[in-house]
Amino acid sequence: MAPDAKEDPVRVEVMADRWVKRNTTAYKTMRDMCESKTRRTWLEKRMPSLDELAEATPTQRSGVVQGQPATTITYRREEGTLEFHIAAEGTPFLLQVTHPAKDLDESFSGFGKPFRVATPPGAVSELQIAKEVLAAQ
Repeated sequence: MAPDAKEDPVRVEVMADRWVKRNTTAYKTMRDMCESKTRRTWLEKRMPSLDELAEATPTQRSGVVQGQPATTITYRREEGTLEFHIAAEGTPFLLQVTHPAKDLDESFSGFGKPFRVATPPGAVSELQIAKEVLAAQ
């Protein structure tokens, strides 16, 4: 929450813990103001670069991950073991990455399935929020 929010407790109370549907113009104006913090960025900070991995010789073994036949590629590194679990049948999708030393244990699924992004039920418009803030003052 922004530090200046303390100056407007009514606005905070009305807006807290709610999904707000932004209008297109406001979204376009504000989207570049925030640093992108995606899951990919989080993962990249915990994994070695491809150049670093290219210097190492991994081991491979067969197994099962998420109920699917998989090949596990293991890199033994100074800071700990890094494992990539790849689907062994069909398209070789990444199923899981584990690197305990970096607190990394990520699973991936739903490949080839549509991903729908929608406003959750109960989201309110900016206009509705403004009306509620004015009514509460």
